[in-house]
Amino acid sequence: MKTKYLFFSVLFVFIVWGIVACKDDDGLDMPVELTIGGNQTTFEFPAMGGEQKLAMKSNYPWGAEMSPLEDSVWCKLKVSEKELVISPLQNLDTLVRSSRVKIFSGEGENMKTLYLDVVQKAGDKMSIMFSPEKVVFSPKEETREVMYMTFSPEIEYKWRGDTLVDWITVQLDAENSKLLLTSEFNELLTARRATLEVSGGVGGNRFTDTLAIEQMGNEPMIVANPDTVRIDAAGGTVDIEVLSTVEKYNVNAGGWVKMEPKEGETDKYLLSVEANPTLNERSIGILLSTPYGATPFVNGRLTVIQEGSVLAKISTDQEKVNFKTEGGEITVKVNSSWENWKAEVNEEAQEWCSISTEGDVLKVNATVSELETDRTATITLSTGAASNTASCEVVVTQLGTKPSLVLSTDRVTLNEAGDEVIVKVSTNAKLWGMTLPESEDKWCTVIQDDINNQIKISATPAEAGSRSVELIVEIPQTDVKVKLTIIQSKYYKVGDLYVVNGEPLGLVYEISDGGAHGKVVALKAHRDLNLWYRTGLPYDEIHPEDPNNVGVIARSETDGQENMKAYKQIPDWKTHYPVAAYVSDLNDGNGNPGWYLPAIKEVQAMVGWIDGEVLSPDGEAGQEPSEAMKEKRKAINQLIVDNGGNEFYFYGYDVSFIIDQTNAWEADYFNRIYTSTETDYQVHPMVFKFYLRNGWWENMHIYGDLASYGEIRPFLAF
Repeated sequence: MKTKYLFFSVLFVFIVWGIVACKDDDGLDMPVELTIGGNQTTFEFPAMGGEQKLAMKSNYPWGAEMSPLEDSVWCKLKVSEKELVISPLQNLDTLVRSSRVKIFSGEGENMKTLYLDVVQKAGDKMSIMFSPEKVVFSPKEETREVMYMTFSPEIEYKWRGDTLVDWITVQLDAENSKLLLTSEFNELLTARRATLEVSGGVGGNRFTDTLAIEQMGNEPMIVANPDTVRIDAAGGTVDIEVLSTVEKYNVNAGGWVKMEPKEGETDKYLLSVEANPTLNERSIGILLSTPYGATPFVNGRLTVIQEGSVLAKISTDQEKVNFKTEGGEITVKVNSSWENWKAEVNEEAQEWCSISTEGDVLKVNATVSELETDRTATITLSTGAASNTASCEVVVTQLGTKPSLVLSTDRVTLNEAGDEVIVKVSTNAKLWGMTLPESEDKWCTVIQDDINNQIKISATPAEAGSRSVELIVEIPQTDVKVKLTIIQSKYYKVGDLYVVNGEPLGLVYEISDGGAHGKVVALKAHRDLNLWYRTGLPYDEIHPEDPNNVGVIARSETDGQENMKAYKQIPDWKTHYPVAAYVSDLNDGNGNPGWYLPAIKEVQAMVGWIDGEVLSPDGEAGQEPSEAMKEKRKAINQLIVDNGGNEFYFYGYDVSFIIDQTNAWEADYFNRIYTSTETDYQVHPMVFKFYLRNGWWENMHIYGDLASYGEIRPFLAF
């Protein structure tokens, strides 16, 4: 039996050997498969170095090497069965460097090779930093340490100017990155100084910096080391050494700084600086002096300079927090310009509402409510100090057992594009609904999400100004109704075209609220109008108490809208003030009310925007416009004409600036409708003449009721 088993075993070995031999003889090797995880073929590294790992797959043993190897000693490779790690060393040069990784598998003709590119960013310009920045010795023999920090692998030093400094010895402790300086006793009464030059670097990336050294003279003196301290707004502590040749001295510190002796150390102090609550840099001096009556009197000074603080600001990602009856915990993200902020719940709600803080997170907790009605709490968050403080509030609402509904916000502001905003609905009712006025659904879309108890709000892109609507959210068959205000604004820049329903109407010359509001001058001037400013209303300047007098109502020099309101106070005002009526009627045609006759200061501001300055702030004849101003005026006029408007008559008879020569004798006056007939003292309204050429203007009363041809270019506020 054993013989039979041995026979078959030997036979099996020969069969296997035969198969392998046939395979070798017939050249049936498997093709090499070599792949890299992902499609990346270029690997970028920062100057500091790092590592990147690649997943590798091959059906044969594989390897990797840098190519060319002799120029790539800065990049290290680590190969394992299924992974390649690329690790460049720190780039100490100021030039970008690159190389290639060669990955190979197989041998002979059955070999596959892949290449990867490795690029490393340039290093920063090398430098060195010393601590302390200046070394001060007492007259005695002593040793001081100077720590340094640099990326240079080696440094060297010498005395500036190759001068001989025989009173100091220098030792380099490269392992601990420090210099040891030892001074000899100074027998002189005067101080002595030296400058140590320290150099280092790699290749073309080299540096040379200096370390100032001073030894006090052997005479009575008190010196703080350092003698000037700069510290940030947060304050903190700094170690101070006092070098003194007197037996005793006092330290006089007060205000927002303290300087106290360090326990167990002679002439060593801890300077403590409070946080700066103001936005401005501040400084203070600490006096070091011999006691009163001591001779000789000696003093020194330590100056502390502290940076100004950042403006205190604080806000949260939720202005309202809503809990159901069962209570629970909700987190609120806090954004504070100061690291330290605090929060407090109003005293009346502290029994059921509690808070805790962790980093920039506020955690709000509410206990179970057994009340029928809702209950609220106010959390006040604050930051800053002294006069530089800021605060905000988070309103907490917990539903009662009666039907109730609250929203995560009462006001939603959509961006210009009308992107979707979600408002959360907290309610204990099974059903709730909402109503949007039919007239507003053309631009505003609201979707009720019953599954997630939320409202999805979006809008069409805003074209001009601001628009708003009130959405009513309610619980059916109850009196529970909540209003949600939805607002959308288009944000303009000065110089933008003001467009309504696709039609350019004017140029924005002034903005406020980040561009959500502002003022516009019309592109089109309504010309050759046979109108008059006023008719049929008496005003007696000599007897203003006459009850029949209407007075001069349009008095504002800064707000044309107020003047328009003044016109409208008079019965049958459109009959009496045809120019104002004409402008008011323009608002009915374009669907965007707001056109008005500008006040003088508004015209000044508009022309000042064009010119870059107001030529005549006081209305007197100003200087002639510069060539640069003329170029700006041409550019604005071209923009106006390109968008279907009428250019400004800046120069009267200058035909290059006039399209319509009608009434060219008065073409350079702005809104130039008035009559020269002066028959009586029937005065209303008070208007102005504005000379576009150099900014001269004057108020004028309108006498009589004869019409005059002219133009109107209204303004608009959005």
